[in-house]
Amino acid sequence: MIEVSLTPILIPSTEDGLSRERVGLVLNNPIIRRPKDEMSKIELSNMEDKERRRQIKIELRAKAKAEFESSLPMNRERFKGLFNYLNSVLQKEKCNEDHELTIWFLELIGVENVDEVVGWLIGNDGFCDCEVLANVEERFE
Repeated sequence: MIEVSLTPILIPSTEDGLSRERVGLVLNNPIIRRPKDEMSKIELSNMEDKERRRQIKIELRAKAKAEFESSLPMNRERFKGLFNYLNSVLQKEKCNEDHELTIWFLELIGVENVDEVVGWLIGNDGFCDCEVLANVEERFE
């Protein structure tokens, strides 16, 4: 709780350089009155906890990215080609709510594990060609 009191304080005058006693408002709050270079153990601990949480988030993101990369059934460049192809075709045609375009493209570029790739796409919310584009592509960003 912050205590407020009226206390006589010395305020330097800018006109003649003399200090005069004036009544001023003083907040009796240890945080406000403490010099900036002094920090309580609690404040320091809170800062350390915040930094530790930030570092944990960074590590978790890196781990998730590594797991995602290792789960890919084909390289990123082929996925980018697939996304570009689907984007181009689906601007002109309606999705058939299947993987017809995806399978055709994968076979065209010589992917041998088409079933595995389609299974991976389904496992990552790509239940049809348009959902591959809408849901899976964003995971590569």
